This record gives sequence, structure tokens and C-alpha cells, in this order.
Amino acid sequence: MRRVGTALAAASVAAAAILAACRDADRAQPTPPNAVAGAAPAAADAYAPSVLIGPFRARVPEHPARLGGAASADALLASYVRAVAARDTATLGALALTVSEFAWLYYLDSPMAQKPYELDPETMWAQIAAQSGRGLTRVLQRYGGAALGTARSACGAPRAAGALRLLDCTVTFRPAGARDDASLRLAVVERDGRYKLVGFGTNL
Repeated sequence: MRRVGTALAAASVAAAAILAACRDADRAQPTPPNAVAGAAPAAADAYAPSVLIGPFRARVPEHPARLGGAASADALLASYVRAVAARDTATLGALALTVSEFAWLYYLDSPMAQKPYELDPETMWAQIAAQSGRGLTRVLQRYGGAALGTARSACGAPRAAGALRLLDCTVTFRPAGARDDASLRLAVVERDGRYKLVGFGTNL
């Protein structure tokens, strides 16, 4: 568990640093040159996702051209089960959205960035990171290091969201010695033929 705790702590510190940097950048934004002196900025402009994502993107470490992950949802979920069984947190981390992929390839097309929600990127990423931390801890506590057998996966019909396709998937396996199968529900995103976990939040 020390390895898992260290990985999650590092991820939390990194996420917190990015969020703090974005808040500082927001406070430091200059007044637009076409703004009227003394006039309040239009709320629709100041809080538009396309505006709010700018400072967030400026603080992430990379500008990826495409998602990493896998070439299919089945391959992605099979890799997830193998990594859980091996307690391989490095591989698990590569299967889920990074903060850079979130900023450049996910956020603006996400349904939660659209009306009527228009959730800002800091809050959305904080929610994903928090759910991922809890989900990863629980799945590794329950199944990490166990022989999980062959994974079987099934996904519902994809939901189009801009350049994204969002899938609700279930991966099923039978831990060694168990009489019944275990199933985990996971959110998957596909963009340009590449699949990644939105996070590690599960039904556990």
C-alpha cells in the first residue's frame, strides 16, 4: 500500500498545484484592450469555458495531439484488470486521462462544459481527480495483487459529445477462489480512435 499511497499523494499534490496556479493566473489576467473603463465584463464572456480553459492550459505540462490509452475499449479494460492484479500503478496511470489530455482533448467537448452546466475546468478536473483517488484506492485494496482471470468487457452505446464518444462500460472477472464474478463500472472516452478511462471512479 505504500506504493499506492505515494502515487496517489503525488497525483493529489500535482493536481492541487495546477489548480492553484490556474487561480493565480485568473487573478492576473489583464483587462481586455476593448473593454470600457469601469464597465463590468460580460458574464457570458468572462465565464465561458473557452475563456476559462486558457489559464488552465497554460499551467499543464504538455500539449498532447491525441489521447494515449488503447486502440479499443476491450483492450483498455483488459489492461486495466491486468494492472490491478499486478498492483502496477504506473500502467494504471497511463490508462486514465492525464491533466494535459483533459485540458487539450477533453474539457471543451465534455457535456459538463456545455450549457446549462458550463462547469469550469478547475472544478471538473478536481472532481475527476477526487473520484479517481477514491476509486483506485478501493479497487487496489480489494483486488490488487490477486489473480483475476480473464477480463470480459461490455460497453453501452457511445454518446457523441463534439469530438468525443463517451461510453459506460463494465468489466467482469473472477478472482481466484471466488465463486462468483466481480464487475466494475468505468467511464471511457474515445477520441480519434484512441480510448482512455475518464478516471478510476467505480461502483465500489
